[in-house]
Amino acid sequence: MNSVTQQVLNAFFYYGCISLTLALGIAALVSGLAAHLNGMLAVATLNYFVGFLSLSTAHWVYSKGKKILVCY
Repeated sequence: MNSVTQQVLNAFFYYGCISLTLALGIAALVSGLAAHLNGMLAVATLNYFVGFLSLSTAHWVYSKGKKILVCY
């Protein structure tokens, strides 16, 4: 049986990972847009790739990682 402290730490880690990954994704997409507007298409493409990859990772963690928060 998990203690309350363990559940709080699991929730903090779970939502912290999602928040940081979403922040990385949004920052990479904004950076890609800025690079695209300045004519640096290769840099923009790389930033778009990183942005969408991190957003999909955040979605995966959110959908598949909910079992971390299950109380036993």
